[in-house]
Amino acid sequence: LPPLPPPLLLTEPEPEPEPEPQPPSAFEFLEEHPPALVLRMPKGDFEAQVRCARAVISEGYEHLLIDLSPLSHLSGDQMGALTAIQHACEQKGLRASLFALTKQVRFVAEMMADMQLPPALSAGEVEAALAELAAP
Repeated sequence: LPPLPPPLLLTEPEPEPEPEPQPPSAFEFLEEHPPALVLRMPKGDFEAQVRCARAVISEGYEHLLIDLSPLSHLSGDQMGALTAIQHACEQKGLRASLFALTKQVRFVAEMMADMQLPPALSAGEVEAALAELAAP
């Protein structure tokens, strides 16, 4: 019989290094609406937005509004990215909120509440989301 191959060692992947801090103006999909930043999400991959949330210099801002208007559904990868954005915001002292959710996206977000996604606002537009944040 041939010898058995060595056992596979399962190790944790190396954590990504922290990205270089950058001002909000460095990101084309990030808009400044003091005291909030608005992060525009694409239909596909959210990788650039996760890097943005990790790298953005958030001084002077209290909130990150995440615009999901382009999405008709949420994939598992997208939900994972939103969770990563939520975590990055918590580390920076920002409160994250989702807005402009379609019925299907809102349904999935509510069903997956245990994933610790950012809370969803009822607003469908940036101005309404900002007003919802300002309301007591």
